[in-house]
Amino acid sequence: MTQRMSLVCWSVLAAIFLFSVPVLASDQEYDLSVLDDLDQFIEETMDGWDVPGLAVGVISMNDGGAEYVRGFGYSDLEGEVPVTPQTVFGIGSCAKAFTAAAVAALVTDGALDWDTPVHELVPSFRLFDDYTTLHATPRDLLSHRTGLGEYDMLHRVLADGRGGLWERVRHLEPSAGFRERFQYSNLSYLMAGRMVEDVAGEPFEAYVHRRILLPIGMESTTLSLSEARETGRLAVPYRNAAPGHEFGSGARRSPDFDWISESAEHLSAPSGGVYSTLDDMMKWARFHLSKGVVGEERILSESATRAMHNSQKSIWFGPDDEQAYLAYAMGWFVEDYRGHPMVQHEGQVYGYMARVSFLPREGLGVVVLTNSYYHHAHSILTKTIFDRLLGLSAIDRGDALEGFRSVAQGLSQQHEGFWDACHAEAGTPVRPFQDYVGVYSNPIYGAISVGIDGEALKLTFGNTLTLDLTRYADDTFATDTTLLDFYDQLVHFSLAPDGTVEEVRLDWDGGTVFNRVTEP
Repeated sequence: MTQRMSLVCWSVLAAIFLFSVPVLASDQEYDLSVLDDLDQFIEETMDGWDVPGLAVGVISMNDGGAEYVRGFGYSDLEGEVPVTPQTVFGIGSCAKAFTAAAVAALVTDGALDWDTPVHELVPSFRLFDDYTTLHATPRDLLSHRTGLGEYDMLHRVLADGRGGLWERVRHLEPSAGFRERFQYSNLSYLMAGRMVEDVAGEPFEAYVHRRILLPIGMESTTLSLSEARETGRLAVPYRNAAPGHEFGSGARRSPDFDWISESAEHLSAPSGGVYSTLDDMMKWARFHLSKGVVGEERILSESATRAMHNSQKSIWFGPDDEQAYLAYAMGWFVEDYRGHPMVQHEGQVYGYMARVSFLPREGLGVVVLTNSYYHHAHSILTKTIFDRLLGLSAIDRGDALEGFRSVAQGLSQQHEGFWDACHAEAGTPVRPFQDYVGVYSNPIYGAISVGIDGEALKLTFGNTLTLDLTRYADDTFATDTTLLDFYDQLVHFSLAPDGTVEEVRLDWDGGTVFNRVTEP
């Protein structure tokens, strides 16, 4: 065995030991009064990152469940509506922990096991190859190790929602071998949500509400954007940088939630479609620190709860003073934070960012919710709070802001360069817009349509989102939008031998082709 191989083996063994054995609880008490003068730091951090509103909560289980709960800034800048613990935020990928908990509930109730092959639970489940189809388990889906990565646009444009998922995924080519490596995948959680739905015999949202949210007492939490809006307490989503919007010029309302269709909302719920309040997310953190218990009632078995927090796939191991190890469990990342085992997950959607973190050994939890994208404020604040509570030396994390400022400037210049090239290359049209009009189809993403509105060419996804197209060069067009999933994308029309337009290619997943199925 080479020295390099030996070091790798010892690293893996150390990681397995650190995160696969029960974490021994400490009875040390932590004085939350060390956070009393934190307000100025929070406000300065928000100001630096252009974060309009933020809610932060801290819980110490060793102090009788003592809590620190604060709201800062505004949930609505224009209306000057202050953030409170009852303000509703999108929590992005922090939603994945709820999907893992739903599977843990099925494990607790004896409906399945973490290692039951999915195809035994759902006969219609099929992936690209037979081996993965026969061996993929709930544990594989929840730990991002199926070999399927990318395909993130699927839950943005798929018109038939979760109902058409099994038919789509069988066409997806893997980008890695089965269980070969960690590949963060929203798609894996879409599949896990559909599996829960099939096994439970009721809609995923209804099952999570009945089996998880209600028993924990999370009455203000929903898996529906429309329901979140109906509360009248949903924070307005903002962006601090975007195409045509320089970082440092203030927060602007995000348009990325304006077009979300019911099918897209339904499909994405298991991966990032939960909306909650600080009050409710504090209950969520307490639930996990209590290993699945609320009051005197056990909601999930202790073994199932521990399984969600145990490392399933190593990501990184190295000599770093702040983070010596990073792995993925099920719905959670696990890591070593300055010598303390931490369980955490961040969430980001285009207008909200969140982070939920807890130290199982110390019985400490921190929740940060914001109505801004993109920033590091939630992460900086979480680590600063833990540093204070644990009595660790302070770390200056101001370089993160300057680093992002440089990245944002580069992206802005890239956007400007894209459209400079477009205007320079456009030249004279090579054919009338009418030649492009029609419906085009792809076995994974379904149908898109190209039409004309006035003098503009339009591209429509699943009858829900329509984008303006600007001619880039010859038969190539560009999407003219500020939506972060769709801006500055090239749309290539290809010709048949007879000179007619026969397909559209988008630069998704290395190149996705939609074949023409109808003529104008």
